[in-house]
Amino acid sequence: MEYREIETEAAAFESPLANPPKMNPLARLAPRSVMLRKAQEQLPTIRKMMGGQSRDITRRPVVMEDTLLPGGEEPLRVRVYVPKEPKSGRPCVLFLHGGGWIGGSLPAVEEFCKAVADRADALVASVDYRLAPEHPFPAGLDDSQAALAWLSENAGNWGGNGADITVMGDSAGGNYAAVLCLQNREGGVPIAGQVLLYPAVRLSAEDVPGDAKVEGELMMHLIIDWYLDSDPDAANSWRVSPTLAESFAGLPPLLMALAEHDGLTPDAKAYAQKLSDAGVPVTCLLYKNTGHAFIDNTGYAPQAEHLLGEVATFMARQDNTSPI
Repeated sequence: MEYREIETEAAAFESPLANPPKMNPLARLAPRSVMLRKAQEQLPTIRKMMGGQSRDITRRPVVMEDTLLPGGEEPLRVRVYVPKEPKSGRPCVLFLHGGGWIGGSLPAVEEFCKAVADRADALVASVDYRLAPEHPFPAGLDDSQAALAWLSENAGNWGGNGADITVMGDSAGGNYAAVLCLQNREGGVPIAGQVLLYPAVRLSAEDVPGDAKVEGELMMHLIIDWYLDSDPDAANSWRVSPTLAESFAGLPPLLMALAEHDGLTPDAKAYAQKLSDAGVPVTCLLYKNTGHAFIDNTGYAPQAEHLLGEVATFMARQDNTSPI
């Protein structure tokens, strides 16, 4: 495994997810049903807190278009970004936003997705997957799989190569990206590479009562309850906790980006090592002086700027081309 620590300055702005508010310790004494009800009442506020402050840093025009995928309980929205200059055969990115499976949005990652389209000369498809608790597991994962299949078949409509797809996601979206690689490994949609940005790779049942490594303390337990529909045993599946998969052989090359001040980093780094031990080409980057969700501050976070160059180089390596 190629492992590098990237020395960067602190971002001018920081995502609220980097330093989640601590909950009242007395709340732990309340019955779980009461905690969930009170948290449910605060869900709209929690969702509004997600995301950061970002700005357009593209160096050329990038076209954006929304499209709706039919099927399922309701149409699935995908936002496509592609450089304006006509070109065929561009590599593709399926992007899955973060937000703890209960929040996040396309606008929160829009500037990063536009910049990826620009720097990697790629077609980027950002997925507006369904969220818990209204739609618990596996709804969001199913939407991600449907979007992957759709992109492989329809990328050519925007000049993309549907046979050259990198799956990319941050936090909860990184979890989905990792799972997509596992479940499409044999006979599924071909995946050229995976880019996991501070991903959540372990939500095992034994961690639910309390794990000091996980930021957000009680809030993380509530997220797990919402996402897993109060069934902690579901966390023992690799489709929820990809690090629990029996084998990692045959997975696509991995670019992992981690944050120094992030409770998810130890498990994510261990996941990268597992893939490397299984023979998967792995590059793992640890960004110093930053916390979780730094791509939400694209344009202000030097970590996001550096990462864009790494993503372009990684994708060019899979495509045997040169980054823009």
